[in-house]
Amino acid sequence: MGKLSVSSGPGIYRNRILDIIRDIFERCIDAAAFSAFVFIALIGVYALIDAQKVDASAKLDDEVAAIANNISAKPEHSFDELGEINSDIVAWLRIDGTLIDFPVVWYDKDNIKYLTRNYRGEYATAGAAFIDYRNDGVKDNYTVIYGHRMSGDKMFSSVGKYSDRDFFNTHETGVFYTPDQTYDLELILAARPNVSETQIYNMRLYRNASYDQLISLFGSDITNSRDTEVSPNDKLLLLSTCDKDANHYRNVILLKMIPREESE
Repeated sequence: MGKLSVSSGPGIYRNRILDIIRDIFERCIDAAAFSAFVFIALIGVYALIDAQKVDASAKLDDEVAAIANNISAKPEHSFDELGEINSDIVAWLRIDGTLIDFPVVWYDKDNIKYLTRNYRGEYATAGAAFIDYRNDGVKDNYTVIYGHRMSGDKMFSSVGKYSDRDFFNTHETGVFYTPDQTYDLELILAARPNVSETQIYNMRLYRNASYDQLISLFGSDITNSRDTEVSPNDKLLLLSTCDKDANHYRNVILLKMIPREESE
C-alpha cells in the first residue's frame, strides 16, 4: 500500500483555498454585473417616467382645456374661471398652426417662479409661459413672454422654427386674449439674439417704447421678416425661448397686437 506524500497535503489545501477564492471572485463579478444591469434598467425606467411627467406637465388639464374651448366666445367669463385656478393668469396665448395654446402668467417679483411651475403654480419641469416681471402685466406697449423650449413642439418649441423661411411664411397669425381686450396677432420678424449683448430684454427702458425704437435693437439678429404695417405706437408682443445649439442665444418672434372689435 503506497504512502501519502508529506508535501501533497498542503498542496491540496492550497488548491482548495484557491478554488474557493476563485469561486467567490466569480460570484462577486456575476453579482456586480447583475447589479449594474439592474441599475441601468432602473435608470431607463426612471428616465421614461420622468419624460412622461415632463410631457404631462406641458399639457393642459381637462378643466383648463374646457375653458380654452370657450375662451374665444366668452373671454371675460373664461378669465373669471382661470382666476379661480391661479390669480397670476393674466392672458391666453394662441399661435395658429402650432401647439402654443395655453394660459400666460405674470408674477411681478421675478422671472424665476414660473421656470419650474405650471399655470396652476404647481411644480412642473415644463414651467409656464410667463410675462417678464418688469412689464406691467399686459398693459405695456411692448410685452415679453418667456417659455421653455421642449421636445415634441411643446411649450415654446415652435418659436425656434421661425428661423426657417417656409415655417415663417406659413405661421403668421395668432390671438392674444386678456380679460379686457382680445388682440389678433400678426407676425413681424424672427430673430436669434445673443442674450448677453441684446437690449430687447431691457424692459425698464423699452416696455413703453415705440416700434421705431424697438426695431433698431434687433439689427443683424433678424433671421426672417415680413412687410407688416406697423405704426409707431402699436402694441407689440415678443415670444422668447432658448436656442437649441447655444446657451447664450435665444430664439424670438415679434408680433403686432391688433385690438379686435367687440362685434367680431
